[in-house]
Amino acid sequence: MNVLHWEELCFRSSSIMKLFRHQLPNGGEIEEHEHDFHEIFWVLSGEGVHEVNGERTRLRHGDLVWIRPRDRHRLTAVSRKPLQFCNLAFPANIIAGLIARYEEFRYYFGGDNRQPIMIPLSESLFEWLERGAAGLRNCPDSRLALDRFLMNLIGELAAMRMNPYRSCPPWLQEAAAELERNPEHLKLGSRALALLAGRTPEHVARELRRFAGMTPSEAVNRARIDYAARLLTGSDLTITEIAYQCGFGSLSGFFPAFQRFCRETPLEYRRAHRNFEQSCCPKKSGSVFTAGRSGSAGARR
Repeated sequence: MNVLHWEELCFRSSSIMKLFRHQLPNGGEIEEHEHDFHEIFWVLSGEGVHEVNGERTRLRHGDLVWIRPRDRHRLTAVSRKPLQFCNLAFPANIIAGLIARYEEFRYYFGGDNRQPIMIPLSESLFEWLERGAAGLRNCPDSRLALDRFLMNLIGELAAMRMNPYRSCPPWLQEAAAELERNPEHLKLGSRALALLAGRTPEHVARELRRFAGMTPSEAVNRARIDYAARLLTGSDLTITEIAYQCGFGSLSGFFPAFQRFCRETPLEYRRAHRNFEQSCCPKKSGSVFTAGRSGSAGARR
């Protein structure tokens, strides 16, 4: 397997980043490799299959992917339209200092999970990303420009994680709020938002992707996991009971979804947040404690 080194990528120059645009024809492939630097890339058009550390994910327009040092990955174009994507690479020491100062950077760049982060972007955030990348092309040797770009990107993503519906039309915001307010709606599955909004499933799916970067199924799973997190800290239900109460048909569906959303297993989440609640509020051990919610905007791995 090919191993790429930063010094070779930047031709032993003093460059602190490399920004590329790539195009792969249908069936074209970037062979499996790993590297000693960080990389993020986003899909401009076409579709592809991305294999990271032995697991495959389908990629499409607007998907943003992180690759950490030592992740093994390959990319294959699988649509008639060429797969076009933009790739930003930079040395690991650039991120080390930011991870030390900001917890948000650890989530995206320093995770110990087997799979790195992959997020489908809303149209507005995708356009913002393209404008930011255009700015980087004008100053490829500026550490200030790179730091500013990365901090602004993480800030935008953090805001989207907290409220992915912030840019949606009012009718979609209201439907999403009702979905999260009433757990009974979670049993409706991917139909829930369309029924609550009184719109066709196709229209809801289109607008949700455009403004929030999610599919209806991802929106429902987000609400289910948010509800599960509250039950884990505020009830004595078993994990199996919580999974079924939140609308999951099996534990095999619940566990991976919960880990994608919260970055830990349900049991780890319950122990950590109950311990925190008891240390902060020892006289209120029976109260519901809403921990700092890590709401997702469709992040998947």
